[in-house]
Amino acid sequence: RLIPLGTVVDRIPEFDDNKNEEIIIHCRSGKRSGMAQMLFQQAGFTKVRNVEGGILDWIEKFGR
Repeated sequence: RLIPLGTVVDRIPEFDDNKNEEIIIHCRSGKRSGMAQMLFQQAGFTKVRNVEGGILDWIEKFGR
């Protein structure tokens, strides 16, 4: 789902049924998704993963 960082806090309840399932978050550089990861963790989510370096790093390592 596409969720802009500014709306993450309001949209976290949409994921309450997945609180103990793995959730992978990514963005262009990994910075905003890292912040979103922290917000999810503060809300009690246990398996939130951030794609460090974001999509740019992924493309550099693995191509498109």
